[in-house]
Amino acid sequence: MAQYGPRVTVAMAFNQSATANGERHSLELTMRSDGWAVTVPQFRIAEEAKTFAPGNLRATADNPEYMDLVQHWIQHKYTLRYSGGLVPDVYHILIKGQGVLSNASSVSAKAKLRLLFE
Repeated sequence: MAQYGPRVTVAMAFNQSATANGERHSLELTMRSDGWAVTVPQFRIAEEAKTFAPGNLRATADNPEYMDLVQHWIQHKYTLRYSGGLVPDVYHILIKGQGVLSNASSVSAKAKLRLLFE
C-alpha cells in the first residue's frame, strides 16, 4: 500500500512463506532523495483502540447492528477518524499502532471499494 503526499511511503507486509525465518513481517519504507529508507521497521497494532474509522455510515440507517456498533464507539469516547478512503484510514491505524476500521453493508447501502483509488 502506498501513500502519496508531502512524503511518499510504502507499507509492506510479508506472510510466513515469504520470509527467511518463516515469520510474518510488516514495515514502512519512505522515499528520500538518495533512495528508500526503512522508517518503521515493524508495524504493531495494539489490541485496544482509541480511534475508529467507520466506512459506509449510510448502512447504519437499516443495519441496526452496525448502528449499535458505531454508537458503542461514540459512547465510549473513541476518537472518530474518517477520511472517506480506505488507504488513508488503514495507514493511520498502522502509523498510530491502534484503531478500528469498519465497512458494513445493508440492504440499501452496499459497501464498495473504488479499485482505481483503493
